[in-house]
Amino acid sequence: MTHHVISTMAIPYVTKLIPDLPDAHRAKLDAIRNIGVVCVVLKLRKSVTPHFWVNINDTRVEVPGIVEFSNLRPTRERIVYVPLYMPQDNPKFSRDDAAFIEDSKNVVKIVNRDIRDDGFIDATLGRLRYAQPVCEPGFFAKLPPIQTPIRGLQIADTSFY
Repeated sequence: MTHHVISTMAIPYVTKLIPDLPDAHRAKLDAIRNIGVVCVVLKLRKSVTPHFWVNINDTRVEVPGIVEFSNLRPTRERIVYVPLYMPQDNPKFSRDDAAFIEDSKNVVKIVNRDIRDDGFIDATLGRLRYAQPVCEPGFFAKLPPIQTPIRGLQIADTSFY
């Protein structure tokens, strides 16, 4: 019986878990650079905007935009993601959760002046060290095949789409 595995976890984790991966294939995977993300998820009493995705170009705001998930898939409370992408070695990446949550609430209040402190129900935060590949010119040509030299093992994280 042949087993098949399709790994979609972040490449930096995969290469550490597969000791039999040939060096040439491992080197191509290890060459993929990633940045991290700190993403605050806010639960609100009312909608921030009528849009799923809102780009922000305001010098008071560090994040490039917000995502109001509940405009894509209706939920009882309003769910808004506030992502801040950055290199993992940026000192801000390890900043206190409460500071990110407070900053995110302020972003929402800038986007919609009718949102007040009592409009927030809950907030949580997630940090991913490997959230987004850095796609420099010629990136696609540098990727190894999804099918690895190990029979039945395919590797494809967000770098491959």
